[in-house]
Amino acid sequence: EDSGVWTLRKSANENFKNHKVKVEETSDDGSAGNVNLAYMDIRFSNLCNLKCRSCGPQFSSSWFEDHKQLYGKLNHEKILKVRDDMLNFMDELEPLLDSVERVYWAGGEPLIVEEHYRILDKWIEMGKRNVVMDYTTNFTQMRFKKKSIFEYWNTFDDVRVAASLDANHARGEYLRKNMDWAQVVQNRR
Repeated sequence: EDSGVWTLRKSANENFKNHKVKVEETSDDGSAGNVNLAYMDIRFSNLCNLKCRSCGPQFSSSWFEDHKQLYGKLNHEKILKVRDDMLNFMDELEPLLDSVERVYWAGGEPLIVEEHYRILDKWIEMGKRNVVMDYTTNFTQMRFKKKSIFEYWNTFDDVRVAASLDANHARGEYLRKNMDWAQVVQNRR
């Protein structure tokens, strides 16, 4: 920070400065009373459709079988989830969604995870359009079931999308196995 670098701390202080009073209201024992969920950094699972050379089975389910063949049994399942009981987890999360101001979606690949769409559907049902959404996606899948992600994104006021790409054309396809560069370019357009 002394050298002028914009840090995660500075970002959080700027984005959530309206919550400073909550810090001041925190008791000496650490209790904070009524706290809302202003920010979510959500990675529901390692479900991913690519097998990137810079990745592994913890972040991409596509690596699971290769890793098992090379190194033997893993100490986790192919699909890692936030919790084993995702239905109850989602039921516990839903009442907190009204207070969310900003969310960061990552994965695996967030655009192929059902729970991601369940939350978006809930916010649409609630009429909550002002959630600031930040994504990191590989731009390979822009549809979930029969609905385009663009239909969802156009419903919200502020959506920012970062591409998780290491290279382009043949080199990009080599680094990110199962990626079709032409499709990624089309999806980004």
